[in-house]
Order: sequence, then C-alpha cells, then structure tokens
Amino acid sequence: MSGWSADFYFYGNWTDPRIDDIWAKHLDAFNAAIALLPVPGKRIELPFTDGKLRIPAIFYGSGKKEARPTIILGNGYDGGQEEMLHVMGKAILERGMNVITYEGPGQPTVRRKQNLGFIHEWEKVVTPVVDYLLTRPEVDPKSIGLLGYSFGGMLAPRAAAFEHRLAPVFAVDGVYEFASVV
Repeated sequence: MSGWSADFYFYGNWTDPRIDDIWAKHLDAFNAAIALLPVPGKRIELPFTDGKLRIPAIFYGSGKKEARPTIILGNGYDGGQEEMLHVMGKAILERGMNVITYEGPGQPTVRRKQNLGFIHEWEKVVTPVVDYLLTRPEVDPKSIGLLGYSFGGMLAPRAAAFEHRLAPVFAVDGVYEFASVV
C-alpha cells in the first residue's frame, strides 16, 4: 500500500513525472507478489469500444476445477484495481469464488496510460469483463456478480442496468450526493 501512500501526495499536480515512476514501482512490486499467490493472479487487457483502447484487469482463480461463482470488483475515483485484492478480493477467494478486478476510464491506470477520463456509460467497461469471464471454464456463467466500491458503488448500478448477465450487484459507496464532493 505504500505505493498509493507515496503517489497520493502528487494528485494535485498530474504533470509531476514522479507520480508515474512511483506508480510503475508499485505495479512491479504488486506483480511480483501476485505471482506468489497459491493460484497466481493473471493480468489481462480487454478491448474497450473501438478495440484500440484497453481495460486492464487481473483474474484471480479460486483454484477449483469446477465452475464457480465469480465476483467482478470495481474501485472508485482514485483507487487502483490492485488494492481491491486486499479490500475484498482475498475474502471472496477464501470462500471458494473467483475474482476479477479491473479499471475503466478515469481510474488510475487508464487515466495515466491512455489519458481517458470517466464516462457515464459504465456498462461499456463492465460488458467486456463479463465477455472475458464467459470464456473461462472455471467461471459459472449464471453466477457472475459485480461489486462497486467507493465511487465504483455509483458506477456498478449503471452498468447493471444495461448488462443483464450479472447475478448479484453490490453498491458499496460512501457518497450519497456526488455533486457535494466535487
């Protein structure tokens, strides 16, 4: 988590090159760590809209051979997908389910690498994640859930309104009126 702590102080000045250096070091350390998990996390990139843009994601398998429920974990405004493993992913994996984390436009990696800000049509982000999950034999296609955390708790219901292959949808959000915090 020290990577987030270090780069947090640079959010006021996105042009400071140190923020990208800190972020890259954080990702390198996280990648080394997920390689050591009992079932290593697998980084993937999914096509977004026209196919030129990408959605970064990490799939964490339960280690079970049979198809299992899978939870898609989405974070909020300034949270990277990596922290979702610690926030909720580990507990989900311990219960025998699969987890996939992702980042969409406006979130750290996509904003930094592809210069994309938030979009309101969040189903355009979640649908490629669901499409990917349906290609994996260890995923039960009737038991794919979506959990949005922080600002992601406002994005998840929008995605679920248009992405009908989701089973449960959880909105874990601390913001009741977004206009009051911007």
